[in-house]
Amino acid sequence: MEPLGGVASVIAVIGITRTIAFLLKDYHQGVSDAPLEIQRLYQSISSLRLTLSRIDMEDIKRRHWSTIHFQNLLKKRKGPLQLLNKELEDLRAKLESNRYPRKTSRKRERIVYLMWPFHKTDVEKSMNVIERYKSTLELEFSIENLNTSLDVFDIVEDIKSDAQDFRESQTRQKVIDWLTKGVPDPSSEHVSARSFYEPTTGSWLTTGTTMNHWIKAKNSMMWLKGGAGFGKSLLCSTVIEYMQNLFKRDGRIVVAYWYFTFTDTEKQSVANVLCSLVRDIYSNRQDTPPELKAAFEAANHGQQRPTVARLLDLLKVVMCDFEGIYVIFDAVDECRKADGERGRFLDVLKLIHSWDLDQLHVFFSSRAEVDITDAFGALIGKTSFSVVEVQGDQCQRDIEMFLDLRLESRFEKWTPELKAFVRHEIVSRADGMFRLVALLLEILATCWSEAKVRAKVKSLPETLDCFYERALLEIGLEYRTQALVALQLLSHAERELSLDELAEAMVVDPLYKPHLNHTERFMDSRAVLEILPSGLVTHTMTDVPCGVCGIIRLAHYSVFEYLSSDRVRTGAAAFFQLDASGSQQAIARVSIAYLQAIGEGNPTISSALYDDYHFLHYAASYLLSHLEVLESSSIHESLQNLSTSFFTNGSRAWNIWKHFGARDTWTRSSKTSNLANHKPLDNVALRRQAYRFSGLNPLSVASMLGAESVIHTLLETASNLDHVTDKCKLGTPLYAASTFGKILPLRLLLSNKAAANAQGGPLGKAIHAASSAGHVEVVQTLLAAGADVDSLSSDHRTPLLMTLDCLKDNPQSTSYRNIIFLLLNQGADVNYSPTLSEAEIVHPESHSPLTTAILSKREDIVSALLQHGAVVEIEDWLYGTPLHLATQLNCSAIFRGLIEYGANMYARDARGSLVDIAVSQQSASIVQDLLRLDSSGDKGRSTPAPSLFGNFDDTFRDKVAEDASLGSVKVLQEAGFGSRTRDSETGLCNFEQASNEGGLTHSILVPNRKRRRSPTLIICGSPDD
Repeated sequence: MEPLGGVASVIAVIGITRTIAFLLKDYHQGVSDAPLEIQRLYQSISSLRLTLSRIDMEDIKRRHWSTIHFQNLLKKRKGPLQLLNKELEDLRAKLESNRYPRKTSRKRERIVYLMWPFHKTDVEKSMNVIERYKSTLELEFSIENLNTSLDVFDIVEDIKSDAQDFRESQTRQKVIDWLTKGVPDPSSEHVSARSFYEPTTGSWLTTGTTMNHWIKAKNSMMWLKGGAGFGKSLLCSTVIEYMQNLFKRDGRIVVAYWYFTFTDTEKQSVANVLCSLVRDIYSNRQDTPPELKAAFEAANHGQQRPTVARLLDLLKVVMCDFEGIYVIFDAVDECRKADGERGRFLDVLKLIHSWDLDQLHVFFSSRAEVDITDAFGALIGKTSFSVVEVQGDQCQRDIEMFLDLRLESRFEKWTPELKAFVRHEIVSRADGMFRLVALLLEILATCWSEAKVRAKVKSLPETLDCFYERALLEIGLEYRTQALVALQLLSHAERELSLDELAEAMVVDPLYKPHLNHTERFMDSRAVLEILPSGLVTHTMTDVPCGVCGIIRLAHYSVFEYLSSDRVRTGAAAFFQLDASGSQQAIARVSIAYLQAIGEGNPTISSALYDDYHFLHYAASYLLSHLEVLESSSIHESLQNLSTSFFTNGSRAWNIWKHFGARDTWTRSSKTSNLANHKPLDNVALRRQAYRFSGLNPLSVASMLGAESVIHTLLETASNLDHVTDKCKLGTPLYAASTFGKILPLRLLLSNKAAANAQGGPLGKAIHAASSAGHVEVVQTLLAAGADVDSLSSDHRTPLLMTLDCLKDNPQSTSYRNIIFLLLNQGADVNYSPTLSEAEIVHPESHSPLTTAILSKREDIVSALLQHGAVVEIEDWLYGTPLHLATQLNCSAIFRGLIEYGANMYARDARGSLVDIAVSQQSASIVQDLLRLDSSGDKGRSTPAPSLFGNFDDTFRDKVAEDASLGSVKVLQEAGFGSRTRDSETGLCNFEQASNEGGLTHSILVPNRKRRRSPTLIICGSPDD
């Protein structure tokens, strides 16, 4: 028998024992007449499985397999392993036959299922056979004598353990699903990058001293820097593979990664990046940290997405207990900069690095953008931060290897001389750019003779910019305007586009009517691929909701980088230069004109319109995203006219958009850029849409966008600005402007008699919307216009309380802090809190301002509230007094501040005294404060004050029994608690004597500090001793 066969035999027997154990658990739960026999048989089977699992498989493989003795042991029918296998198979067959009988009714099946198939003597016989073969195997395989007979396998406890494991696995999967929901899979980009890999590509990087230093250094960070097209993604994928292979057998080390992609806005989201990292790291843990479980439950058991602040907290939690965590980010420069997302990610990177976690190692690649260089300028030069530039001989060797393998695999019919000639010419042009080499090979692939190859090589573009410029100039003059619209959409669309959508958008004329001439539409959408050169775009055939011809994208980030650069502006292809604002305006013009063209036909509103107008889904769903440019002062006249016409109530374009696009008005931030996730509305959804948005006010939408010029026009005919007619969440124009922080429209509306205290939307009034959104200037403007600083929202909260609740969820926000101080200076009520019934029914997390500030652990806010008259003894319906809450949260600075404002340190609640809470919460610093306060309590008093620790020593033994390792317990032990020794002269306990003599100083908190002690009195020295 071969070694593998011997191992397989042992593994097979282990598998049978596992199956029998599961069956016995079922019988134990289903029958009541043989629990003792089931338990004994389960004990025997479990002991056998433990014995077999202790066999050293590697030792089996190393044995001399030709010996007759070993063949008898494993191969012969009468060998112990084969006989044991037969006995177990018979046992399993009998258990299964009575558990699932065939061709019986449901009732009969249950009766048979509940019958135990063995007599007592049968069980004894099976157990004896199993024990005999087990003893033989123990002897033959030289299993270490661990006395398995003494191991106790309790079937009841194992059943409970199985149930607990099942519940934990379910919770674990739910948490993983929660973190995965809506997050793109980065492995798709990884697979794409690996398609260009050749053996030894990037070996100069993975085997270099810089990489070795990054792997071993504590809290290290490494930046791979290079230009567009230099193969950074390929090198990142190589690093990922290298790290995964290096640590694939070490469960204490995790490798996680993320690819930023300029064509997918969801892959540029900081929240998605953090969700992916938390999920990947958590998936490698054996446990579920309590903080992660609590966050899942707080998010309505996974129904709500976690905030970035919460995700950062969770990331720090899940990274604990690992020996190494290696995180790789590719193409950070492809994270969008316009809306601040890249800046937020760079802040996150710096914050993670500031945690100073020894086991954390971060690797990222990008171009040398100014903001990225500035973000890490302070770290450059430090030993923990390394920079590697993609340039020089190493990259050239990678390119030569890539080129050699491509020439061999794709051009096998070329002569060696021709290959050598092409290789020399391309290498001389490459300049370290993988992208250029790939494009040049694509050009040569269309040549069918050696003469044409040699002629084409001589005319190949010298640089990547030259290649793109030549490709743009090859576009026919009659199609250049349409090609520009296509490039604008591919560069700045909110999601990826189908080929059908792009073909439809290219033929829209936003300047003249008819905006959509049906005779100008492409008869075949694939004509777009003939207009746009293959080096600029890539086409993927896949089933998508908004077309049948697949998805079209820019071919590479270097295309976008070139079109957006100043280099194209000064060249021959300047007509195609793109800028963000111009592209957004162009897309908005096309979208409005397209909706107007549809509306002019007075079509019946139904889902069939999606089939007739392929661009309808995008134009309606993303119009408002592109109309955000209306807030700018430099708006093209054509867009100004189109948008004014669009927002006129009753316009055909408005009605089409209201049916097909208004549903996305307030969910733009949660949209995915993956086209496969966008499903057109069916007829039922369209009818629901028509009802919900029947009264949607165009002025509210314009106010949300900050379109000041449009608002001016609409105000000329507007009547009642404070009337809420829609059934959606946008509210009045003033409320909408406040929600989205549009200060200029807000002032314009207030100057046109919009009421600052009118009920405006779901939260209540405009000041509630502005406070909860963190818009400082808007709150200030509303207060100046007469807004009530203490007005109640729809959930019975004041603006101050709403802002404090938001600060609790976003502790790093300066906006909420500034609003709090602004409201306090305007005389906000610092002692208002909802009643218990209001808090339970309307907003269960609402508490008094002081309690909420303590929950946020913001010492500055607590101090400000106390200075403005907050009642220090205000009692919360859930957390008790502020002093008890500060003690429970171990906030020593807040604790001292409350004491200074006269908080009652003798108060008790259901949890006990402050001492009880401080000890249970392991707050050594607060215990020290209490000891200090107790020792100074009699100063200046005619009668002694009661001791804070008066009754504590009687119960101290219980506290020690709970956990003597607590820091607070150690402090008390060192202060003399637990010893009732009294001084013969003073009659005081040792800790009371020490307190009265003023000996309780900071040395109490230093467990290892030497102290002078006497048999009857503990003396705690001062820092100078």
